[in-house]
This record gives sequence, C-alpha cells and structure tokens, in this order.
Amino acid sequence: MEYIRFSPSEKIYGERAFLESEAIILDIIQRKSSYLESRKKELLFRIDVKTKIDEALLLLADLDKKLPKVSLDKSQDFKEKEKESLSIEQELNKIKEKLEALKQ
Repeated sequence: MEYIRFSPSEKIYGERAFLESEAIILDIIQRKSSYLESRKKELLFRIDVKTKIDEALLLLADLDKKLPKVSLDKSQDFKEKEKESLSIEQELNKIKEKLEALKQ
C-alpha cells in the first residue's frame, strides 16, 4: 500500500473544497424540501378550491330548481323597449324645451 503526502496548503484546499461541496449539497436538499412543501400546499389549495367550486355549483343547481321558470315573449319585450325609448325621447324633448325657455 502506498501513501501520498499532501502539503499543508493542498490539505486546506481539499478540506475547503469538500466543505463547500457539502454546503452546496445541503442547500440543494433544503431547497428541494422547501419546493416539495410548497407543491404540497399548492395541491391542497387546488383541492380546496375545487371542492368549493363544486359546492357552489351544487347550490346554484339547487337554487335553479327552486326558482320559478319565467318565459318572456320576445315581441312583448320588444314593445317594452320601444315604450322606454319613446319615454326617453319625450323626456329629452321636455329638457330641450326647458333649456330654450331659460335662454329667452
């Protein structure tokens, strides 16, 4: 068996490189565990959001069943809009008349 003798500066350099490598590996392990923990939290959050959305959809479906069904006749709806537009035009004419009366 043969032995190799290192000089003190080589020994210090080797120890320093080894310790730096060990520190980098520990940092990687720490970051990986932090990443896995955040992924776990994200997954739990997504599951929670999905259950809340499903609950809301069920409530909306239940509410839709309970509310009475309303059917509007399209022609009736068109007539109501026409009446509203006439009343708006009438109001506009009244305002214009008032403005002209104030100018005189």
